[in-house]
Amino acid sequence: MNPLLPRSVPPAGMHIPLKDILGSLRECLLARDGAKSFQDAVQRAFGVRHAFLYSSGKAALSVALQALGSLAPERDEVLIPAFTSYSVPSAVVNAGFKVSLYDLDAKTLAPDLASLERAVTGKTLCAVACHLFGIPCDMEAFRAVCRAHGVPVLDDAAQAMGASRKGGLAGTMGDIGLFSLGRGKAITCVSGGVLATDDDRLAQAISAVAVPEATRMDDLRACAVALAMNVLLRPRLYWIPQSLPFMGLGKSQFDPNFPVLGLGSFQAALGRRMLAGLDESNSRRRDQARAMLSRLGDMQDELAVPVPGDCSPVYPRLPLLAGDGHADRLGGHGVSRSYPDSLDRLEPLRGHLASASDCPGARRLAAELVTVPTHSYLTGEDMDAIASGLAGGQGRRPA
Repeated sequence: MNPLLPRSVPPAGMHIPLKDILGSLRECLLARDGAKSFQDAVQRAFGVRHAFLYSSGKAALSVALQALGSLAPERDEVLIPAFTSYSVPSAVVNAGFKVSLYDLDAKTLAPDLASLERAVTGKTLCAVACHLFGIPCDMEAFRAVCRAHGVPVLDDAAQAMGASRKGGLAGTMGDIGLFSLGRGKAITCVSGGVLATDDDRLAQAISAVAVPEATRMDDLRACAVALAMNVLLRPRLYWIPQSLPFMGLGKSQFDPNFPVLGLGSFQAALGRRMLAGLDESNSRRRDQARAMLSRLGDMQDELAVPVPGDCSPVYPRLPLLAGDGHADRLGGHGVSRSYPDSLDRLEPLRGHLASASDCPGARRLAAELVTVPTHSYLTGEDMDAIASGLAGGQGRRPA
């Protein structure tokens, strides 16, 4: 590598092997039914009867909510955590519903069940449980609250494909499950979303939502992005896409005006190939997370999000409760703030909220939580530098 080139670690991402890109392109050009093969693979991998494929995770979520709305037209509020990806409220508004919020525990990222209970109303269409940063929440407790009010549960495993808790796989522990295949997720096909359910009635309602198919141009565009990702995610080259404002890298945006399409043939073929390596990918990321945590020494108890013993996380990014102001000081090694505002303080969302909410846990997370990359481009030297930066902020050295 040229030592004069700047080095910038992507905050999230996944290497897509060239052989998989070329193999998927060939399959797409031969007009094979890549979507059906990928659907079958998802159903086998997660033990579900129905799987549906869309152009993005937020497109999949929008379709799921539209399907639920067709079964309960008198309900128009969707209950979501007040600290999560801005794609979630974007999808709620895209589908034509109001946003209602519940709070999170600021130490564990788990739903605040008392807040959830208070937020449920007779207008609640469904409650969304988000397994943030690949750490599964307690779905038994979450479902119990929702079941008492007759509210369906959407199991959002966008960040937790392959994670499990109490033997249940994230994305399969609700009435509908959601997976994301975006650039920073456990596996990727550039972008994409999957819905999964065992409920035949819900599956029929999902099928009834009219969604345009991706075009051949969409396939070629996705292939070009995959090829670019294969090269430009490398730290010596990541400065190139990072310097282009229109790429919007590292920015969280509330934008309900997005297209809802089916998943293209190229992406379906690539998704099937990537799914075959899901367990290996998650294992490597867990190893990276353990290596980073081991460098924190006696700071680990203070900074790390505790993981229950019945939980197997996947860590597309490693969350740390580093305190206010740390992300800017730790920049350069892929450390970033995930969502800079809690949803109760997100100004563009205010007009879409069903009611005012007090979510102090979410506000604390927005101020204090940072994430560390777990992809293969993060080196031991990067981890050492991050640990030293954190120790400096705590006024000590890692043990």
